Amino acid sequence: MFRSVISFVLLILSMLFSSCASEREVIRDDYFQHIFRSNTDLEMYVRSDITWVERTLARLSIEEKIGQMLVPRASTHYVSSDSRQYRELIRYIDSLKVGGLIFARGDVSEMALLANEMQERSDIPLLISADFEWGTAMRIRRGTLFPVAMAIGATRDPVYAFELGRAIAREARAVGVHQNFGPVADVNTNPENPVINVRSFSEDIELVKTLAQAYMDGLHEGGVISTAKHFPGHGDTNIDSHLDLPVLAFDQARLHSTELPPFQHLIDHGGMSIMSAHIAVPLLGEEAHRPATLSHNIMYTLLRDEMGFPGLVVTDALEMRAITRNYEPDEAAVMAVKAGADMVLLSPDIDLAFDSIVEAVQSGRISEERIDRSVRKILLMKYWAGLHRERFVDVPGHRSVVANNEHRELAREIARESITLVRNENDVLPLYSDRDRDKAILIVIMTDREDHRVAVHRPGSSATSEPVGSYFARLMQSGFENVDVVRLDPRSNQLEYDSLMIKVAKSDMVIGSAHVQTRSNIDELAIPEKMQEALTAISKSSVPFALVSFGDPYFIKNVPEVNAYLCAYSSADASVEAAVETLIGLNNPSGRLPVTIPDIAPFGTGLFYTGLPEVDTTVIDPDEEDIPEIDID
Repeated sequence: MFRSVISFVLLILSMLFSSCASEREVIRDDYFQHIFRSNTDLEMYVRSDITWVERTLARLSIEEKIGQMLVPRASTHYVSSDSRQYRELIRYIDSLKVGGLIFARGDVSEMALLANEMQERSDIPLLISADFEWGTAMRIRRGTLFPVAMAIGATRDPVYAFELGRAIAREARAVGVHQNFGPVADVNTNPENPVINVRSFSEDIELVKTLAQAYMDGLHEGGVISTAKHFPGHGDTNIDSHLDLPVLAFDQARLHSTELPPFQHLIDHGGMSIMSAHIAVPLLGEEAHRPATLSHNIMYTLLRDEMGFPGLVVTDALEMRAITRNYEPDEAAVMAVKAGADMVLLSPDIDLAFDSIVEAVQSGRISEERIDRSVRKILLMKYWAGLHRERFVDVPGHRSVVANNEHRELAREIARESITLVRNENDVLPLYSDRDRDKAILIVIMTDREDHRVAVHRPGSSATSEPVGSYFARLMQSGFENVDVVRLDPRSNQLEYDSLMIKVAKSDMVIGSAHVQTRSNIDELAIPEKMQEALTAISKSSVPFALVSFGDPYFIKNVPEVNAYLCAYSSADASVEAAVETLIGLNNPSGRLPVTIPDIAPFGTGLFYTGLPEVDTTVIDPDEEDIPEIDID
């Protein structure tokens, strides 16, 4: 299963980078007009008089203009044409004349087919958006799943950020998506942040600025509109805005020194759109608890006047509870437009949102000229994306782009370079598949969720999902003969914990596989007290204990006395493979912590192995059929 491929990899990488320039030119000619390198460059474009844009705007009624500003969700799983979901989507386009869609979870070919179907129905080309922060697989089954932003931060390499953005853009355009809701420009300064965490590149402002710009540039090179988020900064919150309204009690000096610089940097370098955050900033907003999304002081006075942003302003989803707990759908939609939003995303009642904005214009609360400014920018972005020339995608052609070998190899390379060895007492790592092959190894898979499953994107697997940690355990069992596996989650009882400690006593090595990952609608990133007690007991035993975090890098706070600690940042297949390669000495860890782990490790920590001859000449190249199935207690 393990084979020497260094010369082949170098050849592939050489071909990849030598072809970049010519390939970018083809993409540029095919899709869009211009790469914006500065704020002035974008502002000149926004002020330009483009015939298609002006003619289209001139023929729209006020209702059609308002429709252009509304963006409903479109599921991209297969549904029949007489299903409620499909008929509702048709109504949005036929009756409300919406200007765009946000594609939710679905399948590769169905997404491309649906894009073409909806484009054919729409009078004006649709601007289709998606949340592809760490790859199309974030929303599409069998797309490329890249390591998360913090893994890029661990590499410190803007080339990876650029190539990531460009690869995501190529796959997005192949399935009919023109706008990506990324990069995340939040600075993750709060270790307790449950919703940003590894979605941020770093806690370091300069690193966030550099990598976010590179990612943004890659998107633009690939013909996709970037969307920096979550303005004015969601990195120092301990509340998920999907659940409630976070409040930032910061003054102007703090915001201008920490939260705002990455956004200003992206604006200065040609950022095309910015997404608002549902967070309150009392010292900036009109009211103490008014979300930034609905605040004219924040979204217009600060963002447009003071920071000079001329591009497209997009709301975060108005269906999130930070909005719905305090505002009705009609009120929220009108307030968002008055605050400065150009695109109103995912209203919980799109019909009510439409009617309320129409009424606000008819009553004079919102001027038609204000609506025209937004719609002109939306049309300009459609023009930039080339939709005035060609709105359809080549459905057979997407097969050569989505999750192709080039993109999957890029994911693997980023993953290998991101693995961060934070601690390695007494050199308990690496293990060796020859010297340690007979060792009794106990793998303990830990998760903070019941029935925690992850989608399978590996091309050789027919499974749609699998229990989290399974792929890691299977790869370890491929290299070692005596591997036992235990799974712990919030349902685990005392009998299971007692059985675990018996197995620990019989083991030569314990490897923890931690899967505590940021996601929407959680109060905190935490494990049950019983699980934490068990980890402490293992660390105090005489058995060497190594821990790999496939998510929250701060997880070591739950077991501060562990012998060895690796951060993989993500449970993407590429990150799992890279973690196994690192554990068994086939990859020398080179990542450095992009955050500080309080009382454990400072920013920039990153250890490496010594005395590993030719460590980078062998990599794991798993064949799905050859990986054994596992038994988990």
